Amino acid sequence: MAKKYRYHKPRHTFCYHLIRPAFKLVAGSNAKVTYGKLENPNRPYLIMFNHQTGHDQFYIYGLVPRTTYFVASEDLLAKGLLSRFLTFVCGIVPIRKNATDAHTVKMCYKIAQDGYSVALSPEGNRTFYGRTMHSNPAIAKFIKLLKLPLLFVHIDGGYGVEPRWSNKPRYGKIHVSVRKVVEPEEYKDMPIDQLYQLVKDNIYVDESADGRVYKDIPTSAEYLERVLYRCPKCGHVATMESHGRKFGCFHCGFETQYLPNKFFSDTSPFKTVADWWQWQNTMMSTVDINSNEMVASNIVRVDKVEFPNKKNIAKKCTLKLFANKLVAGDTTYHFDDIRTLSICGRNKLYMYLDDKTIQFKGDKRLSAVMYLNYFYHYNNVKEGKDDDFLGI
Repeated sequence: MAKKYRYHKPRHTFCYHLIRPAFKLVAGSNAKVTYGKLENPNRPYLIMFNHQTGHDQFYIYGLVPRTTYFVASEDLLAKGLLSRFLTFVCGIVPIRKNATDAHTVKMCYKIAQDGYSVALSPEGNRTFYGRTMHSNPAIAKFIKLLKLPLLFVHIDGGYGVEPRWSNKPRYGKIHVSVRKVVEPEEYKDMPIDQLYQLVKDNIYVDESADGRVYKDIPTSAEYLERVLYRCPKCGHVATMESHGRKFGCFHCGFETQYLPNKFFSDTSPFKTVADWWQWQNTMMSTVDINSNEMVASNIVRVDKVEFPNKKNIAKKCTLKLFANKLVAGDTTYHFDDIRTLSICGRNKLYMYLDDKTIQFKGDKRLSAVMYLNYFYHYNNVKEGKDDDFLGI
């Protein structure tokens, strides 16, 4: 009889316990982090958390003492030797954003069969504006396959400390706690739609307008243009720019400030980043997908991603955005020929074609969100859908 394959290796447990104290220290370097109590830490779970910071996995290390396997995006797993090392010692499970990866599902199933926990964010994306972002409905079928107890973890305060659009943290308080545990017996007969709603309800957080005050830093508004690319005064796109605490439009002169309580000053028609984001999304409905006018242009580095490595194609390339295509140097990528686009980190844009994956990495002011929104708007119009989902 063939030997049963086990995903878990003893080195994974050794390394989990070895690096756990260090990760807790790193997690507390930018904030005062406190933890709730996990009543039964010695059983496997499917751990799901709201995604707020680049350190969210460290908070899970702090809360959960038993060996846990993390599902991580392709950006972490395209760093050559470092990616090979992390995969070998920690057993990290790779997944591609905005895609259903059968290989990832199979690996997670093996982990569950081995009796260990799997941790992931159903959103797959860190929040850009303080509210929990879109979750893939396929998460409900994934839950039913693994048949593990569901452990919903609430990360509170992370958006204020480490906004995704910013390069600099601002000190504050973060609390990590168990929101709810749902046993397999409770969800096994649930309809898929009901289970999906259960997930959304238990990871939802809105920190966009709670008024909590965080450390005031002199660069508090940098780099808001990564997420807010449309001017509320003149309506122009790709004309927003931040300097220090100020954020404004270089086309019409509009200017506001970003305050320590996450609100804009009174010169802004929007109180929060979330309000501005919602308006910006509604304005996408005015975009003509047949327009030949260039929307934006950025200088980017272009790499072909061949996991776990990247092969440089061009160190400097002009990337142009149109309503129905991307033009990178002399190469045109019509939106019809692109399988999907996704964002990793703060502003890296990943493009998935049938035969390859391309990463565009621009300067600090590049808005990958803008490129993503135009791509999804184009597909929504072609498919006769509303712009309820614009890629993130």
